[in-house]
Amino acid sequence: MTPTWGPGWAERAGNHLYYALEGPDRGDLILLRGVGEYYEVRDISADPSVSVDPLFDQLQSNGINLVRLFVYSGKKTNPTSGNFPFLFDAGKYRLYQFNPYYFPSLQRYIESARNHEIYVLISLFDFSDDINTGGLSNSAWYHANNHVEDYPEFESDQICVFFDIFSNTTEAIELKNAQKNFVEKVVNETKNYPNVIYEIANEPKCSDANVGNWLREVSRWTKDACSGTRLTACVASDYPHVDHAILSDPNVDIFARHAAYRGYNEAWASPTPVLTVTATPFPVDCDYRHYYGWDTNTLLAEASYLKNDTQYANPTGTPPAPSNKVRLVDTDGCHRGTETHNNGKPRGRDFDDNCMVWAFIGYLYGAGFNTKEAIHPDANDQEIDCTPAPGQYSCTFEEEVPYTVESGQPWAHSDDFWWEIPPENPDPCHNNTGFDVNLADFLESTIGPDCIPQNYILSAGFGKENHYSTDDAQLWMKLGKIWQYNLGTNPFSIARPNTPWSASSNQDPWEDSGQAYSLNLAYDDGYFQANIGADVFGSDEQTSYPFMVHRIDTSTWPFLKVSDLTGSGSLPSGMFSSGTSTDVVGTLLSNPYTLTQFNPRISDRLKRIWGFEIKQNNERGESANPRIITAGFNYSTLNNLAISGRAEIILTIFDPMGTLQHSTIQHVYIRVIGATGWVHDLLGAVPLFLENAQAQTVNEDGTGGLLIGLTFDFELYDAELAENWSGMELKVVGEYGESDIWPYFQIREGDLGQTYPIPPAGTYPIQTTLQQITSVKGYDDQPVVLELEAGDYYTNSNNPINLRENYRLIGESPESTIIHVDGSANGAFLNPGLNSRIENCTIQCGSKIAHCGVIFKNCIFEVNPIGTETVIAIDVEGRHNGSVLNCLFLDCRQVAHAGYDAVLNMTDCTIDGANTGVVLESNALGFVSNCIFNNDPSQAIIDISDTSELEIYYCCFANSGYLSVHDDALSNEADSFVDDPEFIDAASGDYRLKQPNIQYTFDETSPCIDTGRPMLFECRSSTSPDGSIDRDRFDIGYHYPAGDFEYVVPKYRASASGSNAWTSELAIQNPNEYELHVTLDYYNANGTQAGSSVDIAIDPHATYRHVLTSSNAPVTTGSIELKADGPLFGHCLQTYTHTTQGVRSFMTQIQRGDTGSVDVSSTSLCTGNWTAHWGGGTNVGSTEFIVKNYHDEPVVITVARFFDPNGNALVPAQLSNYTLGAHKMYSVTKSSGFALTWGSFRIDSDKPLVGEMVINSSNTNSAHYFSESVIMVPSTLFGMDLIAPMVKCSNAGAREYEDYIIVKNVDDSSVGIDITFTNADGTQPSPQPFPSTITLPVNGLYGIDVWSAFPSRYFEGSVRIESDGLIIGHNEVVGFKPNVQFTQGEMSIAGAELDSRYSDAGRFYVPACRGYYSTSESETAQIVLRNLDTVSTSVTINAFDIDGNYVSAKSVTTSIGVGATYSYSLSSTSGESIYSIEIDSDGPISGWSERQWQISNGTRDYYDANLVQYWK
Repeated sequence: MTPTWGPGWAERAGNHLYYALEGPDRGDLILLRGVGEYYEVRDISADPSVSVDPLFDQLQSNGINLVRLFVYSGKKTNPTSGNFPFLFDAGKYRLYQFNPYYFPSLQRYIESARNHEIYVLISLFDFSDDINTGGLSNSAWYHANNHVEDYPEFESDQICVFFDIFSNTTEAIELKNAQKNFVEKVVNETKNYPNVIYEIANEPKCSDANVGNWLREVSRWTKDACSGTRLTACVASDYPHVDHAILSDPNVDIFARHAAYRGYNEAWASPTPVLTVTATPFPVDCDYRHYYGWDTNTLLAEASYLKNDTQYANPTGTPPAPSNKVRLVDTDGCHRGTETHNNGKPRGRDFDDNCMVWAFIGYLYGAGFNTKEAIHPDANDQEIDCTPAPGQYSCTFEEEVPYTVESGQPWAHSDDFWWEIPPENPDPCHNNTGFDVNLADFLESTIGPDCIPQNYILSAGFGKENHYSTDDAQLWMKLGKIWQYNLGTNPFSIARPNTPWSASSNQDPWEDSGQAYSLNLAYDDGYFQANIGADVFGSDEQTSYPFMVHRIDTSTWPFLKVSDLTGSGSLPSGMFSSGTSTDVVGTLLSNPYTLTQFNPRISDRLKRIWGFEIKQNNERGESANPRIITAGFNYSTLNNLAISGRAEIILTIFDPMGTLQHSTIQHVYIRVIGATGWVHDLLGAVPLFLENAQAQTVNEDGTGGLLIGLTFDFELYDAELAENWSGMELKVVGEYGESDIWPYFQIREGDLGQTYPIPPAGTYPIQTTLQQITSVKGYDDQPVVLELEAGDYYTNSNNPINLRENYRLIGESPESTIIHVDGSANGAFLNPGLNSRIENCTIQCGSKIAHCGVIFKNCIFEVNPIGTETVIAIDVEGRHNGSVLNCLFLDCRQVAHAGYDAVLNMTDCTIDGANTGVVLESNALGFVSNCIFNNDPSQAIIDISDTSELEIYYCCFANSGYLSVHDDALSNEADSFVDDPEFIDAASGDYRLKQPNIQYTFDETSPCIDTGRPMLFECRSSTSPDGSIDRDRFDIGYHYPAGDFEYVVPKYRASASGSNAWTSELAIQNPNEYELHVTLDYYNANGTQAGSSVDIAIDPHATYRHVLTSSNAPVTTGSIELKADGPLFGHCLQTYTHTTQGVRSFMTQIQRGDTGSVDVSSTSLCTGNWTAHWGGGTNVGSTEFIVKNYHDEPVVITVARFFDPNGNALVPAQLSNYTLGAHKMYSVTKSSGFALTWGSFRIDSDKPLVGEMVINSSNTNSAHYFSESVIMVPSTLFGMDLIAPMVKCSNAGAREYEDYIIVKNVDDSSVGIDITFTNADGTQPSPQPFPSTITLPVNGLYGIDVWSAFPSRYFEGSVRIESDGLIIGHNEVVGFKPNVQFTQGEMSIAGAELDSRYSDAGRFYVPACRGYYSTSESETAQIVLRNLDTVSTSVTINAFDIDGNYVSAKSVTTSIGVGATYSYSLSSTSGESIYSIEIDSDGPISGWSERQWQISNGTRDYYDANLVQYWK
């Protein structure tokens, strides 16, 4: 049979199929609806007189437009039992010769399908039944079943060999030729039929990477054979790299997913409706059998794959290149086997209700649907819709009546058809599916070329009025009714735009949304709700934030897009061009409109959640202001075909002053975003008919407010609008006030009213202050703030703390501000008023919440009875609400109680050791999110009524018996678990969580890490020892303040004069497991920012290295401030090259801003002449002292003084009450001729400073300069036990050393110091050079000359200095080459402060170690580690290259003996290598890192050092 050639019926555009038309126009959208007629050609009669038309008559009559069949290669055990493509001869198949009866039968089948307007999906290679464990022994592709010589041998467990066609072996070449010949044969025999689609492979299952290359090769053969005129498809597998290959292959048009089989549970399940939200109550007499075994969450998670199949990555993690695919859902695999554990599963994979759900989900995401159910199953495998478990239904077919067709036809064993449902009069069970009778036709008729079936955001808003603090924000959304399904695993996203909203644009505003944050929504009385988050906005100032919301398959709210899709998609003549800014909303409003009302369905439950507590109080205008609850477009993306030419604006208004007899709403204004005036008044003089309004009665006198739903319906007769996105703004005006502008989100936390500082002095200072300000009122946006200074405050039954409305009680920190009970009993002695807040305190009394809008935040509760009374830490009285945010409850008798009809919200809390956790009374609502309950053995949450409701999200419970609730009370328990939370040290009060960090290593990682609620905006708190903020998701439990990741380089130099030049190398090490973002700001000496901020991103464990020169530095001399989103380490290496002075360099670590202090001191000062022990001329010293103000406001240096070695101050002071401007640097240099030749410098200020000291020396014989630098030590690093981890002197070898240690007393009185030397092997020299205690006066110095201390002129080891007071110090090592002491460049010096931060076992860091070698110069880096423990310490040194890759060849694990040191060096044999070092130690250590660089002629020589860095 030779068919008439014609163009293909379908073409792909984006991720949809359309009917192909001649010319550039595109036909209608095609949604595939198919069945799995796998065996038809194999089993069809070869007799051409036997028609297959009855089969396709049946399919066509039921709306089917796709059949899927397999080209089975053969059946070796019975080769004549079916029709197979290869010729069977001499007991085997010939792969290069074909059965003369097969392809005519295939063509007859395709021809009949074409005549019935049905596509045929031909599967070329089947890895499920043919080339598979169960079928390979029968397959023609099996080596024992074909005549091909040199064919590769493989068994059923070696299927991957089938994909190996790319090597040069004879077997691979033969296999490739046979496969290609087969593909080309099938395509050449069928390509002229316009209804053919080729499926490359069915379920290719192989872990080998070759399978992806094989799929791309076969798809290329197929496209080449049909000249690209036919579509191709491929089925997903369980291997991500296979899916990656399919999605990234431009030759594949259709991506099929066998998803439905994942919807089953392994065990028999209780009857569970497929849908989470039902349109109508489920009838009590409904036959549940259709739903046995379904796992709704799994099924919907599978459906979510359809939204974004590009989530599948290859094994290296690289996502596939963007390549749109048509998606096809298939129920393949959904069947019950014969094993015992399968007894509970329905046998029929395709019983009607399940197919309806899957078809609907497919259409929801613009995907086609195919069922594996065949009209012609195997004769010995009659397929019925369900096989019951023992004792269950005795069912045969859907309606209990066997389906029969004409006897003798090949499909005599037919079962029922999913496409028959829903019938004209569906039974009650079918109502639950939510599948409209005409849904498929509706979707096909309304979908345009640029969109899939739109799930739309009907309206959205912020619930209560949008005056929020930054931690009680909520988003509420009304969604289109298509979303009566569980929302699945793909959350909505919310974002703030990067740039101001424009009036109109042809670009979806979401594309300029900035960073988006996930929202997990919960369904609640017709609304979907999500908490926006705590501490997320990063600003305490009054701010108005615009927000956008969308999901990957919705439009962007609150934007409107109008499209005219009546024609070919191009704009009709005379329309606005897409680049023209057009007032789309204004154009809408120029048309006639009508106003209707609807019931907004806001239940009493939602009113309590939103905190409606309205008072008819004319003194507070805020109470009279109307609120916009939610608003939006009924269809937020408009297609004038889809909505029959109608556009709707829908909004819900709360009118607090309205009653059922009278609404105070007078105007509803609308304008395009960006406009300055309110042009359109939607309501105007149109009266509101209130018979459908809902009264709000919350006051005892029956007064309250009114909830009104309004819909404005615009008719678009001439829909000549540009295809632009336009956002809208709304405002409601009433008789007593007006609403906020919607959709902006108002942050009012920082717009404070009057503030009253309260010191912990006098009798009951909080209560006294409250009595003194009884006439002072607080307002929503101007609260009264009581600022508690650090200290102890008291309360009791006679002196309770009663906060009034809109008052705030804010402590300095929970650790420093404590509210005690000083009476004979404990009770509710802290009582907050309406909208009041208590923050940053430790509270030891109970609290009674008798109002709405009360918030406790960042508090620690230690509420215990003094006698035998029961004390509740948080007691919410009936019909009120309270929120407890980020609080820690320790050993409380009872944590919280919610009375009748009350609402309690607990988020980010940790409860440890409570007798009783949370108790809910009748009708109470409990929302518990992101909390840890460690109270053993009591129940964490108890409800005492079957009318209370409890929702738990993302919680960790230490014990399995954590709930004692009625069955109907718990409405959600999402993502919670039972496990040990793994606190760092709860016994010592450290409730941070064990996790990877830069300070400690732990054997365990807390299960609460990254398992909490989704994150919106940046987290400002931490559960980590190093203060790192949460990323990706919140950690569960109480959070501590995040680290202040600000860093300072006090001074850098990057200048040039002739051939003399300064350069500064900035090296930043990212020690974290996440990408680090750093902002660098450069300042000149006067504090003015030089150039723009520089933003960099550093990969995990990588190093950022930048050399500042006179040509690229923003300013030649200045300072650098760094702000990061996590901890970092680094150094600044400054080098000066001079034609006569040689080369000198010095290196100082980047200093942390949070280690700065108001008292910084140098460890030394050198301005005099000094001579090295090895002789050779005089060295002249000078010292520069630098301090840096890194604040945004000035710092006052109260006094800066020089001290001689005996601690006597030089008079007069260097500075007194000197104002150092914001970001300004102060520098002073003292050299020869100064009053002191040796001494120190100390600065006191009113704000923390950081600084450094640079000592420069020059040799009078060689005119060579050499330098060292040491930080100006802040008081945060003063210590009583110092260590110099590397001390060395020698007079032999290739390089000789002298060592000097300087110690300074920074205490307020004289101190005694003891000096102990320890050899490198851990032994101690005998005798000790300094056997007696040495006394140092205040600010006095003591110098240790190691050369003189050892007559042998040799020592290598460490020095420990113990004191009975605070001291600081530094170690400097002078290096030189013997016999050439006076040659220019042969002497150098390195220095670093003594280590005062005795660490625990943990982690240590050395940024940017450089190894370099060439014939003219070389550089080496050396790290010396000193064990401070009393036992041997295991140390692992991990090396990472500059890009963050682990370098095993440079990494080592070793053991360091007690008191011993270990030396580790890095060098290069060729070129440059830069490494960052991370050291893990199981005991305390200290370390010194140094670098030596020289060139062969000896004219240049660097020697620099730093302490090994760590976090504390």
